[in-house]
Amino acid sequence: MSYQSIRNNIMKNETLFKIIRFFYTPFRVSKEFIARRKMADSIIDANIDMNQQTKKIFYFGVPEHNNLGDIAQTYCTRRWLSENYPEYRVIEGRTRVSFDKKMNDYMKSVISENDIIFFQSGYCTRHNNPDHLMHLHIAKKFPGTKLVVLPQTVKLNDKRDISITKNIFTHCKRLLFITRDSKSREYAKSFVDDERLECFPDIVTSLIGRVPINEKRQGAMLCVRNDDEKFYSDDELITLLGRLKDVYGTVVRTDTNSNKSADEVFHDLQNEILEKVKEFARYECIITDRYHGTIFSLIANTPVIVIKTNDHKVTTALEWFENRFDRHAVQLAQNLDEAYSLALELKMTVPHISNSDSIYIEYYEHKLKMLVDKI
Repeated sequence: MSYQSIRNNIMKNETLFKIIRFFYTPFRVSKEFIARRKMADSIIDANIDMNQQTKKIFYFGVPEHNNLGDIAQTYCTRRWLSENYPEYRVIEGRTRVSFDKKMNDYMKSVISENDIIFFQSGYCTRHNNPDHLMHLHIAKKFPGTKLVVLPQTVKLNDKRDISITKNIFTHCKRLLFITRDSKSREYAKSFVDDERLECFPDIVTSLIGRVPINEKRQGAMLCVRNDDEKFYSDDELITLLGRLKDVYGTVVRTDTNSNKSADEVFHDLQNEILEKVKEFARYECIITDRYHGTIFSLIANTPVIVIKTNDHKVTTALEWFENRFDRHAVQLAQNLDEAYSLALELKMTVPHISNSDSIYIEYYEHKLKMLVDKI
């Protein structure tokens, strides 16, 4: 029996779950404290010469997991920071270290009014999400510092959480909160004032039109998630895969997760991201329910068909691509039958997609820095 199966069985048994949680919690808390402190010590030791005169950026939320979509956000954020703030020292931290008291005390001792705190983009602004809690924790500790929340998918429904978030953010006069779709922006209006709220496409879109592609294409790819956000069952996806094989011959099923650990990916980050893009460029068509599966396809100039998930994250992101690219570049399928029909049409028409760098030019070349500098 797999770990996931054992975990699911325990979760279903309320009494057993309570017993295990009671005995496991002290161990978990101690383990977490040690991990946080180890990270904090490492950051402080690496920046022992830093003081208030040092121009600095703290960048929190760097992923510990191996999802290449999230890691690509870090790659693009690093790239953007180096292009726009070359004179600043960038201090990166994972989510958990932001809660460490020693880390917070160190930040207070060195931070100045010209410094900036950035938060990783993602689907973070949800009730009890660790990154959402991180945003609130740091905002509460550093209300007078420039705070930039990079593009977020927002789905905050808990009234108490909304009230707490609004109260904390109200005291942050130098806050820039960015959503990554219009529906998220509507959610965010319940806790962020309009003048501190912006809407940008995901930062990984800044690579569209900026990566040379020269791969031979054959077959189709099904890039789908396997978690609680997925909408379609495995049986439904397997049926679709079989139908696609009749049309494309070669069809592979994959995900945006890497086979390597996050640390291994970060060790050779640029190459890992470029290799993933090349993988997406080797197919004639991609069907995906992954947010960054869509973006990787566009970077790779591969026609992509988007299928829905259990929330608005993927489908509402498509608003950025309407009337910007060829109509075959990205299409939304209302169901799997339509996804198959669109894939069949792509095979029959053999479109040649060439995506421009218009998103980068409009949002990331100058605009984001202008907004950050103004706060």
